[in-house]
Amino acid sequence: MNTTQLTWSLLLQPEQAFASLRAQPRYAFPLLLMLGLTLAAIGLYFSQVDLPWLQSQLMAPPDGRPQDAMPVLSLKMLVVTSVLSTLIAVLGGRLLESGYYFLAGRVTRMEFPFSQWLALACWASLPLLLLPLLSAGLMLLSPDGQLLQEQLNALSLNELLFQLPPQSPWFGLLSSLSVLHPWSWWLSAVGVKTWSGRGWGFSLAFALAPWVVVYGLWALVVGL
Repeated sequence: MNTTQLTWSLLLQPEQAFASLRAQPRYAFPLLLMLGLTLAAIGLYFSQVDLPWLQSQLMAPPDGRPQDAMPVLSLKMLVVTSVLSTLIAVLGGRLLESGYYFLAGRVTRMEFPFSQWLALACWASLPLLLLPLLSAGLMLLSPDGQLLQEQLNALSLNELLFQLPPQSPWFGLLSSLSVLHPWSWWLSAVGVKTWSGRGWGFSLAFALAPWVVVYGLWALVVGL
């Protein structure tokens, strides 16, 4: 399959897509597309946001009481921090996910090369491409530019269900999870099932284990 065929097949017939990736693993397209769209959304955000408002929101003390001398985050610092966070989240996240698959595959007798697991991780994350597109659209529709970056994820659990303020300890966790993540995790399980020939129980456990650990520990830390 070429890239276009692979993309449509992943959305409509994911088993065929992962069968193709098993024969010819490749990961550059979804990885670079995710990076490009996310960085473009960041650029749009900082070109539209009300910077003085954003600075006051980010530097406000947790108790909400005013301070006489409050440090100011420069636009350059905010942009650099956002870009670095994106690189760490996208590149680092996919590499860590692929590393887990590689090691877990060794333990469970699915000894595929690291590049093949990286292909699975990158293509399974394809539904998440909707998030930077949605964020860009919401920012363009914001009349005053007074939105935090986390609030641009209109499909996050926090925005859809909880509406917690940024001062809440649960804000970061609930803002990082969207209703698109289960779709991505399910695609990972489909890939594992297609490659391993094993049942849904094994495939779901294999694919979901790192996310259960990550978000479970995050929730435990916040809860404590």
